[in-house]
Amino acid sequence: MSISKSLYIEYLKCPKNAWLKMHKYKELQELFELADYDKYLVDQGYLVEEYVSTLFPEKVMVNQWGDNAILLTKEYINKKTSVLFQTTFIHDVFLSRNDILVYNDQTDKWDLYEIKSTTSTDENNTTKIDHIEDASFQSIILQENGIDLGKIFIIRLNKDYVLNDDIDINQLFPFDDITEKVRKREFNTKLRMQDAKRDLINNNEEQVSCKCIYKGRSAHCQTFKYSNKHVSDYSVYDLARIGASKKTLEYLVNTECLNIEDIPETFKLSDSQTKQVHAYKHGARINVQAIKRELDTLQYPLYFLDYETYNPAIPLFNGFSPYQHIPFQFSVHVLNSPEAELQHFEYLHECDSDPSLNIIQQLKQTIGEKGSIFVWHKSFEEGRNKDLANRHSEHKEFLDDINARFYDLEDIFKLKNDMYVHAGFKGSSSIKRVLPIICPELSYKELSIQEGTTALLKWRDMMYGNISDEEKQKIAYDLKQYCKLDTYAMYAIWKHLMRKCDSYNQSMPVQENRDNILLNS
Repeated sequence: MSISKSLYIEYLKCPKNAWLKMHKYKELQELFELADYDKYLVDQGYLVEEYVSTLFPEKVMVNQWGDNAILLTKEYINKKTSVLFQTTFIHDVFLSRNDILVYNDQTDKWDLYEIKSTTSTDENNTTKIDHIEDASFQSIILQENGIDLGKIFIIRLNKDYVLNDDIDINQLFPFDDITEKVRKREFNTKLRMQDAKRDLINNNEEQVSCKCIYKGRSAHCQTFKYSNKHVSDYSVYDLARIGASKKTLEYLVNTECLNIEDIPETFKLSDSQTKQVHAYKHGARINVQAIKRELDTLQYPLYFLDYETYNPAIPLFNGFSPYQHIPFQFSVHVLNSPEAELQHFEYLHECDSDPSLNIIQQLKQTIGEKGSIFVWHKSFEEGRNKDLANRHSEHKEFLDDINARFYDLEDIFKLKNDMYVHAGFKGSSSIKRVLPIICPELSYKELSIQEGTTALLKWRDMMYGNISDEEKQKIAYDLKQYCKLDTYAMYAIWKHLMRKCDSYNQSMPVQENRDNILLNS
């Protein structure tokens, strides 16, 4: 058994998860399946590597695995082949597959280049797990194999690069010299590598622990549930920003207060966490008066707007930078008056061209000069409109006006605002969490596309995949159905809130002071 670079990095994040991946991968294979967005990032990484390879026209690819790769690598190294891609070295139980090794005939040393599909080196002095640690691992193994190592570089994407007709590879990919940072890291990396060897080669599962027990849910490893079967589906790990409340989480874990009901009433939590626990123990908290004040400020016609976007590592169209979102679709539901029939409008870009101008023009035909515009998590839509305005300044006034008329429906469900707190939301204000509680009759589960990552992947397949016209038509239909439900869901949630307000108005005496009234539901 060997410990690869990726497994070593996994070990630093969670020793137990890395042990399980090494010893029980087949048994737990489903747990190690990548999420759609992680798969997308892997694909983007391969694409970045393809582009970077054009910077090294004399490259030789070591297209082998296992022992063959090691033997072939040694052969090329002995010949001092100028540029090698995907070399493989092993030392002790550690295996390293390197992106690029370049022989420098002036220094008689080998320079190491590591390709990253990010826009920074991810260097963070407060963590051991970053690109510097990655390069340090490789550097140690190369030197143990007798490689006289010179400079060490990270090749990454330039976040400030803007595409203008043809891609300028040299501008798109800066080289960061991290040699000195790696040299300073190597001693501690060697110690951590020995820890990894001790824990991972050991066949006793019980001697390896899951570090994630002291982390928030978003930082949990893939096998957290397997290693921590005593933790319920709704637990202290669902408390708002518990991952940032390290001392609080540590105390709760150490005192075995992992379930929400186990948290003592006197235990000090943040305001948002306290509201969440109260809703779990005593029922939903709905401040109808505050919600009514919010909704009363809105002006008809009401619009319910949602964008779908694609954010490739390599810019597709002029004016775009790496990972900048390309809006390719929108859905709008429109209610002109309380008595009016709900209308629906949509646009899906199905041409191999920049969708930006088409999106703006279709929006202009759909959204009038007056009326409030509902969105969910408005900073995202605001950002897309600002991007659109930057690329098409002649429409800036229109797009700025849209942003000024946004009302973020998510605000009502944010814990900090204390307007609608429900245990079923599990501390989240995501529409995917709110909708099943507020409108259980509506569901994404019946759709072929059920979340945004799948939508961007399907649009990419529709535009650039090697698929039939029939398959493209099916994707277009599925995309429209998904985006349509996003905006209809906002309308349905708004309608639910309006009914709450109307019911409250009818049930309370006019003379009663309704400020700060909290209803349990």
